Amino acid sequence: MKANIVFFAPLKNKIPSDKIGGAEMGCLKTLEIYEQNGVSVELLSKPSKTAGLLSYVVGMLFVPVKLFFILLRGNFSFVHIVGFYRNVVYLEWILMQLTRLRKKKVVYEVRNGSMVESFQKGRFIYKKVLKDLLLKPEIVLCQGMEYVDFIKEKWDIQRTYYPNFLQSEFLPSEYRQRAEGDTVRVVYFGRVTKSKNVLLMIDVLHILLKSNIKAELIIIGASNEEYENQINRKISETQLTSFVNVEGRKNIKEIVEYLKTSHYFLFPTNEPQEGHSNSLTEAMGLGVVPVVSNKGFNASICGRKELVVDGFDPQSYAEKIIGIEKTGLWQFYSKYVQDRVKDNYTQQIVSTQLINAISRELDDEEK
Repeated sequence: MKANIVFFAPLKNKIPSDKIGGAEMGCLKTLEIYEQNGVSVELLSKPSKTAGLLSYVVGMLFVPVKLFFILLRGNFSFVHIVGFYRNVVYLEWILMQLTRLRKKKVVYEVRNGSMVESFQKGRFIYKKVLKDLLLKPEIVLCQGMEYVDFIKEKWDIQRTYYPNFLQSEFLPSEYRQRAEGDTVRVVYFGRVTKSKNVLLMIDVLHILLKSNIKAELIIIGASNEEYENQINRKISETQLTSFVNVEGRKNIKEIVEYLKTSHYFLFPTNEPQEGHSNSLTEAMGLGVVPVVSNKGFNASICGRKELVVDGFDPQSYAEKIIGIEKTGLWQFYSKYVQDRVKDNYTQQIVSTQLINAISRELDDEEK
């Protein structure tokens, strides 16, 4: 397949390590898919707020200008816009219109988990602009199946499901086995921030230990100094120093080694923009049983309501783990979530979905 694409996305552009999240990592995976399939990509990086508000605003104002000159000098088939709607919806709409003005095709990728709510609560002009972004591009990629269903039910248009995925090299060939009497190893990895409810995880561990379950908690990820101090104080106050291991940022290969010996992935996120968590997919792919909040696409990714908690009461999260331990169902759920990733969230499956969508548009153009 011969295609030249302009890719507008956040690609770790001057972003501190504790601010790099699923959006950036997901875009890097998309870039990898393009490169592996022989697609020529011109990067147009989305400015980051970490350099300051003024720098961000000025950078965003220049994005359409940069795109105009890129399209003027290059023979591109598509412009791929990674969309976050909300405050940037008008810029994304301008980029789409500019692309169409140059008679090029648009890929609009809807990320994060608040699009439906954002549309429903938006004013008339916002709804009109977001509707254009969902209906006018030749290809719309939806990070959550909920978005595919929403667009189909509202406007009777079928769009492409494009979830985050586990890279093939990390998918194990065998199912996890667990020795009887093992310490219950609870893990979290990702951005260590207030919105991810890391302090709640410590409360969950405390409840498990008081329930006579031998357990430990591992926290992996970058954090700022203030929140790291809060975590350390919480550990000290609850006298759990011997039961909590706080690690810094690790690369995916190092994280996989932790996952191979972990039993539960605790994810009580309350992040307003939570979408399809890379961490959740990676944990499930390694057979680590998730216990998650009902935010973003967590429920549909897990696929079983008994792994999902409504609200943020630490007792409720602890009871999910206690229930699985007492009924001896860990092996069942471990196999289930690993199979779910194999059937839905592998690099091969998701890559095929994207490349097929691009190829169909190129074929239609040649006819």
